[in-house]
Parts: sequence; structure tokens; C-alpha cells
Amino acid sequence: MIIGFKVTYSMKDISLYSICGDPSDAEARGESIQNSGSEGSSADEQLRGIVELTRLYDTYGPLLSDHNRVIFEDYVLNNYSLAEIASDQGLTRQGVRDVVLRCSKKLRDYESRLGMLSRLDLALEMLDSLEGYIEGSEGISMATKLKKLLEG
Repeated sequence: MIIGFKVTYSMKDISLYSICGDPSDAEARGESIQNSGSEGSSADEQLRGIVELTRLYDTYGPLLSDHNRVIFEDYVLNNYSLAEIASDQGLTRQGVRDVVLRCSKKLRDYESRLGMLSRLDLALEMLDSLEGYIEGSEGISMATKLKKLLEG
């Protein structure tokens, strides 16, 4: 179970400061959903999977149905277990897992078709490199303002 993490919207700067929980809870939560099923993965890889899904959800979440959005939010953002969500929603754990998997697939599909996050990442990288070429305090403050605007 992830207690907390700090993230900027650049996938390069993710730092994990606390992970806890027993292995049986991770299995019950279906951590493979967030980490595409690779066994023996590190906490950083799991965190990157969660951050990726969170970024995708922030961008494309409104395209999901209300029912799917509630389940996805509870699992990924609120860190509820499959069993907790299943009891709240009147579904089976397998049903909840299927919804989360479908939502994850849809969000990734939206990104592959629309590419909004990759364009944002590219714009932020270009702005970072541009800051190095800009001289003068006005140019640097303008680049900083643009960066803040892009990051949200």
C-alpha cells in the first residue's frame, strides 16, 4: 500500500518516500493491474505505473462512464482494495478488477490516439531547454510562467 509520494508531471522526477503493507494485500489488490503483470517488480516501477495511470486519468478520465470512473478512482487514486470496492458497488472482486483493467486499457488507448500527455511532456522538455538559451530576467520569468501554466 502506498502511503505517499511526491511527483511532478514529468516522469523523470518521481520520488517515493514511503511504502508499506504486507505481500498478501498487494496480491489481493491486484497490483499487476497497475504494473502490467511483471513479477518481482520494484517499488519504483509500481509507483511509475500508478503515476502513469493517474496522469492518464487526469487527462482522459472525463471520457469514462460515471460508474467506471468511480471504480477506477477508488482503486487507483483512493487506494481501496478490490474487495472494498466490490462490497461498495455490489460487484465481485473479479468484476471490479475487470473494470479497472478495461479503464486502464481505454485510458492508454486514448493517449495513443490523441497523444495529449506526450505533447505536454515534449512542450515541457522544450521549455526546459529553452530556459538555458534565454538571457535576461524577463525571458527567464516568462519561461517560468509558461512552465507553470503547462504543468497545470
